[in-house]
Amino acid sequence: MKRTRNATKPQLRLEEEQAWSGFLSAAPLFAEEKVACWHQGPEPPDVLCTTVSGRVVGIELTAWVNQEQIQSGKIRERFETAYLSNVASERESRPANIGWIWLYDKHHSIKPVEKTAFRQELFACIAEQSVIAELDWEDPQGAPVTNFDLYPRLKKYLDSVWIFPRDRMPSLAPDGRWILFEEPGGAYTHKWMVNAAIDRIRAKIDKYGKLAYDLRARHGLNELYLLCHYDDRALQYNTPIHTVGFSYSDLAAKIAEQLEKDHGVFDKIFLFHPWESPSVICVWPRSR
Repeated sequence: MKRTRNATKPQLRLEEEQAWSGFLSAAPLFAEEKVACWHQGPEPPDVLCTTVSGRVVGIELTAWVNQEQIQSGKIRERFETAYLSNVASERESRPANIGWIWLYDKHHSIKPVEKTAFRQELFACIAEQSVIAELDWEDPQGAPVTNFDLYPRLKKYLDSVWIFPRDRMPSLAPDGRWILFEEPGGAYTHKWMVNAAIDRIRAKIDKYGKLAYDLRARHGLNELYLLCHYDDRALQYNTPIHTVGFSYSDLAAKIAEQLEKDHGVFDKIFLFHPWESPSVICVWPRSR
């Protein structure tokens, strides 16, 4: 299969080209036959393919992400980075019986004038906990410290400090830190990522439905496909697509149900998740 270049057109963004290349590698017969060559499309669509029999297929790309979660995730990331930069646990020795510590904050940024006192109180509290005779947090699951009566800045900014014993978490983080925030997770529902995919697909359906010209006639298209692809931003900031008893295939089926009523001008609509198996699922026409 050959790729041809159109020098007059801007190239696909890196994440788009990675998604397209990954999709083509995972599903080389997505058009029911091999692709002979492809190149950057006229935008729209993003990609134009010619199959071995001479059919021309246009593919529009859209990233499967929850933009609101990405924005809030980036804000939270900056917030936690500022906290941990001030704490700088990599510069302090861990007590011999403590593994890791997770901070649970009250969503308030530490005032600059209180940063030094906050850090001093945090390590004083940890030192106090490390020598208590009967330690609640010696359980493998660790335990929270919530009584900050002696530490006014901790009381102001933290709900709890969760301590894990050394035998539960003996290793340091790659950068040497041992005081961190809990990994993202908690309660979530698969509906969030179903809706995220549907929202992106619907936006493309609406866009193509409102185009003032006939794409098929203008570009000689035999077929027009939509590729909704999962990307690194979703992996980093969005909730997982899996819940208990609910898989990627189940999620694709939910999306397919909604597309039964309206798939717009697209002849086929695909989901592509490079870290799932199978990575490519056709949600229109619905896979049976």
